[in-house]
Amino acid sequence: MVAALPVTSVLAMRYMSAVAVALILYDHCLTWVDEVRYIWFNPQAGFGGRLSFLVNRYATEGMIIFVAYMLGGSSRGLDNQVCRNFIWVFAVIGSVSIALQQFSMVVRVYTLWDRRPKIKWIVIIAFAIQTAITTVFSILAAVQMQPHVAYSPVLHMCTISEKPWALPVMTGTLAAFGLFIILMTVVNALDRPYQRQADVVNALLRDGAFMFGFIFLLTVANFLMSLLGSPSDCLVTLVVVWSMYRLVASRMELRVEAIRLIRFSFPANGTFEVDDELESVWK
Repeated sequence: MVAALPVTSVLAMRYMSAVAVALILYDHCLTWVDEVRYIWFNPQAGFGGRLSFLVNRYATEGMIIFVAYMLGGSSRGLDNQVCRNFIWVFAVIGSVSIALQQFSMVVRVYTLWDRRPKIKWIVIIAFAIQTAITTVFSILAAVQMQPHVAYSPVLHMCTISEKPWALPVMTGTLAAFGLFIILMTVVNALDRPYQRQADVVNALLRDGAFMFGFIFLLTVANFLMSLLGSPSDCLVTLVVVWSMYRLVASRMELRVEAIRLIRFSFPANGTFEVDDELESVWK
């Protein structure tokens, strides 16, 4: 039986899922030239870097488009079992994708600390704990949602009538890990020898604290929505946060590969001409 949904929930599911797709496709167009230059035609990128970028960008984009199709009112001729399978796919692939994207943040923090062994173990342990908790509770949330997922032939979309209690735990874990990343970035900036307070601020800007802060605010909003919002609102908010994770992680990978290209491209005579695009990435 399909539960009646408020008009606001129906509109939120349709338009917010469309917003998520628009965000990732627009960002893809903006960064396409950088992707070709720093990933596919960069000899320093390597197979691992290309594979990571391929999964992070294209697999995630495909899944978000699929989610928008299932929730956006465009699906036709489906049934309840298809929607239940969709929840399983969304939970599993979403967990893996977010874990890979957060691993990019872990690598970034590790690099900021000059690859110190102690910091490596701190961020790896924190990442492992967060990934384990997120994966377990994502799967548990999918199990709890199975009896409450149905396909609406009128709305042409999958609907959810009850919110799983495991979802706030999962989103809260994401928010806690985001706070951990910010704290590590701030402590790293304060740990360096500076003469002026402005130097600390500049270091934070360079290290991407604003970017990490933006992701943290998104995860906090997602956590609050999972606590206070309707079941449908929780799901569609998670899709938007997922798309923003993808955006930040792919841009971070492009930045890292661009810097690596600069570092390994100095000629033997010690002189190097840096064009404006590479210089902006290096800074």
